[in-house]
Amino acid sequence: NGCPCEACLQLLVDEGTMKVNDDGDVAHKGVLGSGGFTGLPPSQLWYCGKRKNQCKCGRCDGRCGPTNGCPCEACLQLLVDEGTMKVNDDGDVAHKGVLGSGGFTGLPPSQLWYCGKRKNQCKCGRCDGRCGPTNGCPCEA
Repeated sequence: NGCPCEACLQLLVDEGTMKVNDDGDVAHKGVLGSGGFTGLPPSQLWYCGKRKNQCKCGRCDGRCGPTNGCPCEACLQLLVDEGTMKVNDDGDVAHKGVLGSGGFTGLPPSQLWYCGKRKNQCKCGRCDGRCGPTNGCPCEA
């Protein structure tokens, strides 16, 4: 029992069980529920469990996880660093699509980035005006 030493913590980081964000907080993957504004399931997000009041969806309690909801900025940066997410030119978080059509691009959604915001930039005539969140026409940002 007790706290592991730095070298043993690094073993957990190396195997991908946990990460340390830019604020120095230990982060773990989420479990069930909503991934907040990200549009991703919590199992694909990192959470430090700290109260940082950085909710962007308006439904979270201000904590970064610990199992679901909006991740804080430092935990979100972990996803950007590993290439799971990107931040587009409008400052919106974007992630890869999954199934369906890539709209006017002709590419599969798995090769496109979507922010999930309603931007009314459909160019194929079949989308609902949202950039994704899983398929369809991506926005210009």
